[in-house]
Amino acid sequence: MELFTTTVTHHEQLTGTTVDVDRIMAWHLRTVLGDALWRAEAGVALPDRRTPAHWVDDLTARFAEFRTPS
Repeated sequence: MELFTTTVTHHEQLTGTTVDVDRIMAWHLRTVLGDALWRAEAGVALPDRRTPAHWVDDLTARFAEFRTPS
Protein backbone atom coordinates (compact mmCIF):
# COMPACT_ATOMS: atom_id res chain seq x y z
CA MET A 1 0.00 0.00 0.00
CA GLU A 2 2.94 2.32 0.61
CA LEU A 3 4.01 2.02 -3.04
CA PHE A 4 0.45 2.69 -4.18
CA THR A 5 -0.02 5.80 -2.04
CA THR A 6 3.41 7.13 -3.00
CA THR A 7 2.63 6.59 -6.68
CA VAL A 8 -0.74 8.34 -6.35
CA THR A 9 0.86 11.31 -4.59
CA HIS A 10 3.61 11.58 -7.21
CA HIS A 11 1.12 11.32 -10.10
CA GLU A 12 -1.07 14.02 -8.58
CA GLN A 13 1.94 16.30 -8.14
CA LEU A 14 3.12 15.74 -11.71
CA THR A 15 -0.26 16.13 -13.40
CA GLY A 16 -2.07 18.50 -11.07
CA THR A 17 -5.08 16.18 -11.11
CA THR A 18 -6.68 14.22 -8.31
CA VAL A 19 -6.72 10.44 -8.54
CA ASP A 20 -10.03 8.75 -7.65
CA VAL A 21 -8.57 6.27 -5.17
CA ASP A 22 -11.97 4.75 -4.33
CA ARG A 23 -12.45 3.87 -7.98
CA ILE A 24 -8.98 2.29 -8.20
CA MET A 25 -9.54 0.27 -5.04
CA ALA A 26 -12.95 -0.88 -6.27
CA TRP A 27 -11.36 -2.09 -9.52
CA HIS A 28 -8.62 -3.82 -7.51
CA LEU A 29 -11.24 -5.56 -5.36
CA ARG A 30 -13.19 -6.69 -8.40
CA THR A 31 -10.06 -7.99 -10.12
CA VAL A 32 -8.73 -9.93 -7.13
CA LEU A 33 -12.09 -11.49 -6.28
CA GLY A 34 -12.77 -12.34 -9.91
CA ASP A 35 -9.38 -14.01 -10.24
CA ALA A 36 -9.89 -16.02 -7.05
CA LEU A 37 -13.39 -17.04 -8.15
CA TRP A 38 -12.52 -18.34 -11.62
CA ARG A 39 -9.48 -20.18 -10.31
CA ALA A 40 -11.48 -21.82 -7.51
CA GLU A 41 -14.25 -22.84 -9.93
CA ALA A 42 -11.74 -24.20 -12.46
CA GLY A 43 -9.67 -26.00 -9.83
CA VAL A 44 -6.63 -23.88 -10.70
CA ALA A 45 -4.33 -22.99 -7.81
CA LEU A 46 -3.95 -19.36 -6.89
CA PRO A 47 -0.51 -17.96 -7.82
CA ASP A 48 0.78 -18.14 -4.24
CA ARG A 49 -0.95 -21.47 -3.46
CA ARG A 50 -3.13 -19.96 -0.75
CA THR A 51 -6.90 -20.36 -0.55
CA PRO A 52 -9.46 -17.87 -1.85
CA ALA A 53 -10.39 -17.22 1.79
CA HIS A 54 -6.82 -16.14 2.50
CA TRP A 55 -6.98 -13.78 -0.47
CA VAL A 56 -10.17 -12.23 0.93
CA ASP A 57 -8.49 -11.88 4.33
CA ASP A 58 -5.59 -10.07 2.64
CA LEU A 59 -8.00 -7.73 0.88
CA THR A 60 -9.69 -6.98 4.19
CA ALA A 61 -6.35 -6.16 5.79
CA ARG A 62 -5.24 -4.10 2.78
CA PHE A 63 -8.41 -2.00 2.82
CA ALA A 64 -8.18 -1.54 6.60
CA GLU A 65 -4.56 -0.38 6.25
CA PHE A 66 -5.49 1.94 3.42
CA ARG A 67 -8.31 3.57 5.36
CA THR A 68 -6.38 3.93 8.61
CA PRO A 69 -4.85 7.41 8.90
CA SER A 70 -1.06 7.37 9.28
